Amino acid sequence: MISWSRCRINEATEYYQISGLLLGEAMNPHNIPFSYDNTTRGQLAEWQTNNNLTFISTLPPAIVTLTTGKTLMEKSGMEDNVFIARGTSNDNEISPHNSTDRYPLTEEGDGESPNYRDGAIPSRREGRDHHGAPLQGMYAGRVALYPDFTAPATEEWWEGSLSEGYGSGFGFYLTNNMPFNELNGAVGVCQSAQSDAYLSRLLNVRNLQTNTLCLSALSSAGSHLTLHNTFALDQARVTQQALKPWPVCKLPIVVSDATSPGIGSYAGHLIQPTADGSPQSAINQMIAFSFLGVPFVGPNMCNRDTQSDSECLTWYSLSVVSPLTWSMASAGFPRILAGNSSFSERVANILKFRQALLPYHHDTLYRAHVGGAVPLRALQFDYPADNTAAKYQDEVLFGDAILYSPILAPEAAYRTTYLPDGMWCNWMDGACYQGPTQLRVVSDHAPASTTFLRGGSVIVTQNSATTTTLSRRQKVRLIVVLDGNGRANSTRFFDDGETSNALETEYYSLVRYTVTNNSLRATFPHQGYKGGVMRQQYEKIIIYGLPRRVSALWQVTNQETHTTDRETDSTRETDNTRETDSTDSTRIRASCLSAGATAFYKLIVSDTNVVIKLGEPFELTWTFRDG
Repeated sequence: MISWSRCRINEATEYYQISGLLLGEAMNPHNIPFSYDNTTRGQLAEWQTNNNLTFISTLPPAIVTLTTGKTLMEKSGMEDNVFIARGTSNDNEISPHNSTDRYPLTEEGDGESPNYRDGAIPSRREGRDHHGAPLQGMYAGRVALYPDFTAPATEEWWEGSLSEGYGSGFGFYLTNNMPFNELNGAVGVCQSAQSDAYLSRLLNVRNLQTNTLCLSALSSAGSHLTLHNTFALDQARVTQQALKPWPVCKLPIVVSDATSPGIGSYAGHLIQPTADGSPQSAINQMIAFSFLGVPFVGPNMCNRDTQSDSECLTWYSLSVVSPLTWSMASAGFPRILAGNSSFSERVANILKFRQALLPYHHDTLYRAHVGGAVPLRALQFDYPADNTAAKYQDEVLFGDAILYSPILAPEAAYRTTYLPDGMWCNWMDGACYQGPTQLRVVSDHAPASTTFLRGGSVIVTQNSATTTTLSRRQKVRLIVVLDGNGRANSTRFFDDGETSNALETEYYSLVRYTVTNNSLRATFPHQGYKGGVMRQQYEKIIIYGLPRRVSALWQVTNQETHTTDRETDSTRETDNTRETDSTDSTRIRASCLSAGATAFYKLIVSDTNVVIKLGEPFELTWTFRDG
């Protein structure tokens, strides 16, 4: 089971990230943590209050020092003895073949190291002080110290330091937490002088201490040789714990550069594309991390000035299915702010489409949390016997309902999309196809045209607004996709988007949508959350995959017919929809339209006369025309 209690999609996630990054460039150009002075801190608070927003701050682990005196963090950290130690000449005994394990299997200890057989990680004060002064590295051109996140004393110190420096923030992007060091080891020579011993035989030329800490450096739980690969995990764990008491952080976000097994319980992961990285590579990595228990993952989009508008749009198109959407602004935002109306409009349309899908993103990560479902998958995972599906590595299955087929070649006029076995309906026009089949999809940078919904599924979408907080106050849409037998069955998760223990306190709702025998029903297996979005009306209820035109529609309440013989407009999509009278003088706007060039139809029920709220059970039933 994937532990994912604090990194779900939530109120205004994307906008917090964007605002935080813009703020970081304006007020902290050197990206040095804890360096806001009294003036900029006041500007920070004023900016946040005026815009009613919080932010995600960039946070490297390195604590820079000053030549004119000690910073508050450095001073308190030295007093609490929370920094990784440089080690002494006695550390020559530590080598790749003779290292201090995190939990050595010794009964009485070795006289130098505490006994960790019981799994307890001691504080630095329990026998580690004799290993010398803190290791000094280099970050942002300044001498830096590195916290020992395995020490219990560090947890309290880290919480206090973050609260003092970023107490009004929403979360943190843990950057350069490999950990990165501008030097190879430390200021001066690593005490153990074992450079040759740490030379990688695979790389043959690159020392394993290159741009990181001395591998003989010591933390509470052992040497850096042993703990290097779990440094990011320990920092994410301690950071997540530090955010729990913050009032603003009901559901805080922690995102990490570096990863290790288990980090998905505490943080998401931002994929940093390399200079020659491609969108296909990002897709592969997102799928891999989904399988590795890190479902909150996504690429840094449009992050190079050398990318063309078409290349940037291709990267932005991945936001439709990437649980984490992030843009570092170096390339994308200046073009938007410069007034490139065509580019800006296309980016806006992509992000609006993603925002419409946020309830589905939320539901998908809920399934990853409670059942270990894999959010992003290649086609061959769901269709292992389909040899053709294995060839389409650029298509993605997202959750239980969506197949996304992005056009990754920036200048391509079209692409071939493969739909595996089953019914699939196109999001844009509702055209339905019985797989397996191949389609030619024209490139227009509109993600809706390359998004297909699986037959038998039901999803809820929301209208976009300037922030996701506002969009949750808008009307919602219900999209039903029938399978080949005219059925559908899906259960969707809703909560307030900010309560971290919603499952434990049962402060959530589950809505089950079922379609059988030409009847759509919404019931509630669990209804613990009734506020917010649950009060919003369905703006439209759309049913795809109807085999024939619908002749009459009813709304049923308490298993009794509420109205009778409501005629629907069965005209083609090019005709005007008309209102018809029913026997009880209640009017309903409903249209049964042809879906693209296929033989299927779509039924659109508007809220003009049928007022149904997301938090209310309902039933709609229909009949078909003869012939």
